[in-house]
Amino acid sequence: ATRSRPVDILAGRQWLSEPQGLAMELLAAHVMPNSPVIETLLTEASALLKERTGSPAIQGYQAGEERVDQIVGAVFDALRARQIRYANPPASWSEIGQKVRTPEEVLDGRVGTCLDTTVTFAAALEQAGIHPLIWVVHGHSFLGWWRDELMTLDAIATSDASPMVNLIDLGLIGVIETTMVADGRTETAAEARRAAQAAAHKVEEVMAVIDL
Repeated sequence: ATRSRPVDILAGRQWLSEPQGLAMELLAAHVMPNSPVIETLLTEASALLKERTGSPAIQGYQAGEERVDQIVGAVFDALRARQIRYANPPASWSEIGQKVRTPEEVLDGRVGTCLDTTVTFAAALEQAGIHPLIWVVHGHSFLGWWRDELMTLDAIATSDASPMVNLIDLGLIGVIETTMVADGRTETAAEARRAAQAAAHKVEEVMAVIDL
């Protein structure tokens, strides 16, 4: 007996936004925490933590929620110090997705879209031992993270916005606007968090929140 079925093979940097459920799960493949440039970024964030808190430790959840937020803020400022420029996605052959830049292209090439900066930021948090969440809405994306190590979604991705916004209000999820690291923006991490919180409350429907 034989059986055959068509299979779509994507290029290494290609991401398609359809079919929606599978596409959102596959977006996680573009988060590369083991990239060498991520280690360098965390070294820079560690230096900022030492300057601000007296401790350079990037220890994930070991020191509680406040320390988790401090690590996220330090990574935000380390990213902003790279002077990344916002740019459209690289030329692509598909109208239902885009090419996603690697951490090297974002951090060394200093260029990226909202999705590029989000997956790069997510990679840094994952390497730091913090569980990131990627929020994808129509035409935009931003980053979230679990503030409690034991929290997780029931599935890899969800399109139900209301309970996710509720978790933000309860202080269990933090969110941050990653585009504020680009184009010489001067907003602080706290301001970027408030911007993302406001955006999350305005979202009527998310394409997905992806739990990494």
